[in-house]
Amino acid sequence: MIDKASLPPVVEKPIIVNETMAEYLAPADNKETLIKQLKAYRLEKSREENIKAYCVFSNKQMLDLIDKMPKSRDELLGVSGFGPVKAEKYGDVIIELLK
Repeated sequence: MIDKASLPPVVEKPIIVNETMAEYLAPADNKETLIKQLKAYRLEKSREENIKAYCVFSNKQMLDLIDKMPKSRDELLGVSGFGPVKAEKYGDVIIELLK
């Protein structure tokens, strides 16, 4: 299991929010931090597996993760784009990041 401390450092840059993403981001909450952590994890896994980052999960799937905040692999299956394979492969770390 990947520890949060082992993730690459997060570069403090403003998140560019396009119109489709803006509706998901509520002001004054912790979604920006979650987005940064999930993007860092996604980048790390994509580099490990030599795949495109969106193959781990897309921005739309990431926003659905944040909206639904799954607490188990079974709940993760209810998130857009997450089937049994992705839930098994990435689920434990994603759930830990969302805590």
